[in-house]
Amino acid sequence: MGKGLNVSISNSLPVPLTIDYSNIENVHQHGEQGSNFDPITGTLQPGQSLSQYIEASFHVVWVPSKFSMNLHGNFDSFSLDFSEQNSTWSVTPKTVSSGEVQVTAIAVPGTQDTINVGIHRHASWLPQSWMSDLSSIIGDRPINQIAIPGSHDSGTSAITPLSPIAPDQDVTDRLNYLWSIPAVGLATNAVIAGWSKSQHLTILDQLIAGIRYLDLRVVLSGSDYYICHGMYSWNFDVVVADVKKFVAEFPKEIIIFDINHLHNFQKEPIKDAEHMGLISKLFEAFGDKMAPNSLIATTPLSTFQESGYQIIALYALGYENVVSNPTLNQGGRLWSQNRMYPSSWVNQHNLDELVPALLNNLNDRPNNQLYTLSAVVTPAPPTMLKASSLQDLGRAVLPTICNCISEWKPKCIVTVDWFDCLESTFVDTVVNQNLH
Repeated sequence: MGKGLNVSISNSLPVPLTIDYSNIENVHQHGEQGSNFDPITGTLQPGQSLSQYIEASFHVVWVPSKFSMNLHGNFDSFSLDFSEQNSTWSVTPKTVSSGEVQVTAIAVPGTQDTINVGIHRHASWLPQSWMSDLSSIIGDRPINQIAIPGSHDSGTSAITPLSPIAPDQDVTDRLNYLWSIPAVGLATNAVIAGWSKSQHLTILDQLIAGIRYLDLRVVLSGSDYYICHGMYSWNFDVVVADVKKFVAEFPKEIIIFDINHLHNFQKEPIKDAEHMGLISKLFEAFGDKMAPNSLIATTPLSTFQESGYQIIALYALGYENVVSNPTLNQGGRLWSQNRMYPSSWVNQHNLDELVPALLNNLNDRPNNQLYTLSAVVTPAPPTMLKASSLQDLGRAVLPTICNCISEWKPKCIVTVDWFDCLESTFVDTVVNQNLH
C-alpha cells in the first residue's frame, strides 16, 4: 500500500464554495510515477472545514509534489487569498473577483504528507463607497450588526485658539482671570483648543475617508446653530451641506447623523421654534433620504439602500417630546436618542482602564439598539500631563484600539478621536470586521 496525502481545507468566506480536487502529481522514489485516487468534490459552507485522506494504490513509496484545487463560487465584492498553514508547503497565491479559480500547492524539499490550505477573503472596497461595495456581504445584516467607523465629536475641525468658548466648557473664575490678560489669555485658549478639537478633517473629508457615524453637539447662538465641543466650531449649515454633497454622490451609503447634545436650548417648557429652526435644516437638505422612525435598529442595511434612505437622524436625549411631536417631526423622520444604547461611554482616564471597560460594555450590549463603542480616553489632569492635546492622545491610543478591534471583531459603531492621525488604519480595521 502506498503512502497517502492528508488534505485539510477551511473556508472563512461568507459564501459556500464548491470544491473539486483531482490533480496530484507525485514523485516515485524508485523511478516509477503515478497515483490512483477518487476525485473529491463537495460544497464547503462558510466556516466549515473539509479533511480528506487520499491514498495512492502503489507498493512503492511516493511523496506528493503538487496539489491543485478548483473552487467555484460567488466571489462578487471580494477576492480570495490562499495561504498555507503548513510551512512545508508553498501555496501559490491567487486572487480572483468572480467565477472559478485554481489554487496550486507545491511541495518543498523534505515535505510531509499533510497540507492545510486556508481560504480567506480580501474585500475589494473603497472608503468612500464601502457600504455599497460590500452590500452583497452585509446587505442582509441588521444595521446595528454592522461594523461602522465613526468619529467622536465629528464637527470640531474648525476649532482654533481664536474660537469662542462654548457653553459646554466648564469655565472657572481662574480661567476668566487668565483670559483678562491678553497674551496669557491667548495661550490659555490654545490649550483649550488642543483639548477641544477632536478631528481635523471636514465632515465631507471624513465621509470620503469612510466615516459613517457623526457625533454632533449643537449650540444655539442667537438664531444660528453651531457645532461645539468646548469651543465653537462649524456653523451647522456647513455640516449639513457637506453631508448633502456626499450622499448625492454616493447614493448607497448610509450616514448616522447623531445630534446628541443641545446647548442653549430651553427645556422647561420646550420652545418649538428653537427646535424647528434646527430640524428644518435637515428636512430641507435631505427630505425623503431621511429614514422614517418606523424602521428599527435591526432593519437590514439593504432596506435602507433599496428605499433610498441615507440619513438616520438621532435627536438628543431628553427631547423625546420633540420626536413625538408630529408638527416638529414631520413624517417621523427623526429617531429618538433612546434608539441608541445610552451607556457606551465608559469615562476612563487612561488606556489601561479603558480597554477592559470597553470589553465589558461590549459584552453587555443589547441586540435591539444601536450601539457605539466609544473608544476614547476622557482627558483628566494626569492624562493631560502626558499629552498636550487630543491629537497627541489619539496617537497614543489608536494602535491599541485597532488591535482590540481586530481581536474583538465588534459589529457596531466604533468612535475615536483623531481617527486618521499618523498612519492609523482605523477605518480599514473597523470596516474589515464585516468580513468575519
